[in-house]
Amino acid sequence: MFMPKRNLRIVTQDVPIIGICEACNTQFKSFDVDEAERIVKAQFDAHECEPLGASQTAVRIVREATSTTAKQKRWWWIAFWTALATATALMWPWDWAGW
Repeated sequence: MFMPKRNLRIVTQDVPIIGICEACNTQFKSFDVDEAERIVKAQFDAHECEPLGASQTAVRIVREATSTTAKQKRWWWIAFWTALATATALMWPWDWAGW
């Protein structure tokens, strides 16, 4: 069975720090304020991935296919604010029509 490369993804930067193994979706947490990231990395290094079942593999594939990158998020924000500014600029002359 194919196992993706083990990689630790840190999900939150605030305490508790939460990390997820991208290969088997195991979750790691640490509530330690000073050394939380080091503890999560140690937990990740100590665990052994178990092969994903067919349903878990399908979930991982869908999640990866639908995840939005930072570049895509930035593009959506620019498109949203541009559309809002355009709509506002087009409506502005009619806002003062009743005065």
